[in-house]
Amino acid sequence: MSGLKNLGFKAISRALLEFFCGFGAFVIVKEVSHLTRQHQDIRPFALSAFLAFFCVGFYCARSTSKGRLRSALLLALGGLLPAMAINLLGMAWTARPFLLFYLLASSFGIAMGFAVRALADGGKMRYALALALISAGVAFLIVFKVIPKWMDRQAYQAIDQEIVPFSVQTLGGTTVHSSEWKGRVVILSFWATWCLPCHAELPEIEEVQNRYRENPNVVILAVDSGTGGDTPDRARAYLDERKLSLSTAIDSGDANGKSWGPAATGLGVKKLAGLYMLERS
Repeated sequence: MSGLKNLGFKAISRALLEFFCGFGAFVIVKEVSHLTRQHQDIRPFALSAFLAFFCVGFYCARSTSKGRLRSALLLALGGLLPAMAINLLGMAWTARPFLLFYLLASSFGIAMGFAVRALADGGKMRYALALALISAGVAFLIVFKVIPKWMDRQAYQAIDQEIVPFSVQTLGGTTVHSSEWKGRVVILSFWATWCLPCHAELPEIEEVQNRYRENPNVVILAVDSGTGGDTPDRARAYLDERKLSLSTAIDSGDANGKSWGPAATGLGVKKLAGLYMLERS
């Protein structure tokens, strides 16, 4: 009887260890996502998901084939459940590709970690090393070749529609109407002081703005969305602190800045940072 109890205790302990190893891998990926979120670069996120789950898969794989599927499922659950939770709660990884890439990269990592461990435990070290290198090479190829091409196709979308006329107020207090831009190429960069990806993008917008500043046929305007409590004073202080000389306006839907303004609503802005180009017509 005591032997059965010990066996049951070991099985439960093993299951908890595998689940929390999956959770630990999730924490590592979440931290990488947090550290690189300023540039919204999905490549280190996907690569860290593969590497973290490969390592925990290799560590948790049993020395025999029995129970490996259960171990893999527990690892996957430990990593997937918290990821789904923060996605559903709107806390992080709310962009559609993040959860998908996380699922694919983590599953591939677990599978390769288990396969390499199985070969190593069977004394086939040469094959284990070869598989580890090949799987790492495949992961790097997908992350640095396939994903960028996919993201390029997803990043730009042409929309054939008339815009609803709107007006925004510059930080200098001047009201600008969209009807004044007809016949010119217009680039609107929607941002906010609290938006980390915007922090990385605004200096690039400034460079483009300086390049076309003397061209009367081009309008480049950085539009503070006015969300998250942004005000003209807050936007001005942010730009002054970072020494950015951008032509800037603010677009706020209400006094509290809790809803999208008329420019964002008319153009269909749903998230920041957002870059929109209006053709001459």
